Amino acid sequence: MLGLYRISDLDLSKGTFKSELFDTQNVLTSNNLMSVTEDIENQMWVSSLGGITRIDKDFNSAKTYDEQYNIQGNEFSIQAAFRSKDGR
Repeated sequence: MLGLYRISDLDLSKGTFKSELFDTQNVLTSNNLMSVTEDIENQMWVSSLGGITRIDKDFNSAKTYDEQYNIQGNEFSIQAAFRSKDGR
């Protein structure tokens, strides 16, 4: 997956929508995404070849976690995701 698209303002009657690309030009540290999952607070978690990025539910801000945050490394495998029983 190269970057992440957000589709909004979908109007099926008109066949129109807006899209926004999230990539290394704005919030992601890598365009090579391995997995995307959502938590119970509707935040998107993206694992990539550049760490793990949390994008808030309104897509207004993002935070990347990498080796500086004591995670095992910056590069993740395809479908590398985890959600605990309580949704975190």
